[in-house]
Amino acid sequence: MALRGWVLQIVHYGTVLTILSVLVIGGFQTLLKLGGHPQIALLASRLLGLPFDFAMCRKVTFVDGSFSKRRYLLAYGGTCAVSGIALETLGRAFGDVHLVGMASIVLGQGLHLLAMRKVVVRASYPSIDLDAFTPYPIHWHDSPEWVLFIKDMIRDTVLSLGHRLVELPLLCSLWRVLFGLKLESSISRAGMLFVHIPKAAGTSVSALLYGRNLPHLPMISLRRRLHPDVTALPSFAIVRDPVDRFLSAYHFTLMGGTELMLTSRFERWRLGRMMPLDRFLDTLEASPKLLHTVKQFIPQVDFVLDAKGELAVDRLFAIGRDGQLPASLWTWLEVDELPRLNSTPQAMPRLSAATRERIIRLYRADVELYEQVLRSGSYLTAGSGSDYRAEVA
Repeated sequence: MALRGWVLQIVHYGTVLTILSVLVIGGFQTLLKLGGHPQIALLASRLLGLPFDFAMCRKVTFVDGSFSKRRYLLAYGGTCAVSGIALETLGRAFGDVHLVGMASIVLGQGLHLLAMRKVVVRASYPSIDLDAFTPYPIHWHDSPEWVLFIKDMIRDTVLSLGHRLVELPLLCSLWRVLFGLKLESSISRAGMLFVHIPKAAGTSVSALLYGRNLPHLPMISLRRRLHPDVTALPSFAIVRDPVDRFLSAYHFTLMGGTELMLTSRFERWRLGRMMPLDRFLDTLEASPKLLHTVKQFIPQVDFVLDAKGELAVDRLFAIGRDGQLPASLWTWLEVDELPRLNSTPQAMPRLSAATRERIIRLYRADVELYEQVLRSGSYLTAGSGSDYRAEVA
């Protein structure tokens, strides 16, 4: 296991180094073709790559550690100087400024990662302050609406394309190296795997177990993307009354999120044409596939059932009709209470019987699964032999 860990770290750092180096080298070669001085082209390309490098260090490579911007900039500036010295020295010896420039960039980027790993980054595994918990590395709440819209439009477009491409074997391996290893580390420390269904107490559970927010990925996707040792850990999920969950997701989107977490401004703009609720339901009934395009509205069965319609997690709990989590979940998590994080304010209108029935028809598979969990008196377990999709077909 120790050897495997070292190999995975080498692959992880090697992949990050390659991506960063290619980005900076591309800028360097472009500036040279435009007639720029080699030293100026080198410095400018390293500076152009700085925002991407910082984002990779903060959100991918050293997400489990902490470092200040000052220490980061000192390390980056120092390795820029090393790249400049290497370019000047090797340029005199070999003459080929293009080849020497690429080598100097790779050297500088490699030394920067090494400096971050050995000197700059500090280990950070404190007890989680749930009152101060935030899912964001950047506090977006203070940003202007137009900034949020542009940011969310770019992010949603990239994620939409990425989730489709990452199913390809090669890109799935790349995703695991860049993001999966950090996710595996958090899950392994907790000793259990939680499948995060949107608007079903998932943020609270994720913060308690992992000190971070887990992505909304179905169990079958986690099995493809994460190491088998991780997906073999005890797994569980929590489902919620489908009508309550739908209304919570609807108002979460309509209000732009909560004090803890913002919803996508781009999604809200896209769905705004379908509001109010009756028009939104008209659209969903005409095009049920839309349920699968916005994460808050994806059916719960998609997260916890496999391709055969069988339960993919070891245990499936349910939030009661009174909004309370079951006592069996406290036993499973070995905790006495769970903080309420990211809960949507319950200022929701009363539904007519007809509107409630329309929501139930859209989520009839979710309704049947939820009812089965409630009838179990505690939780459903994998391997019971039930085909939950078939029962509602």
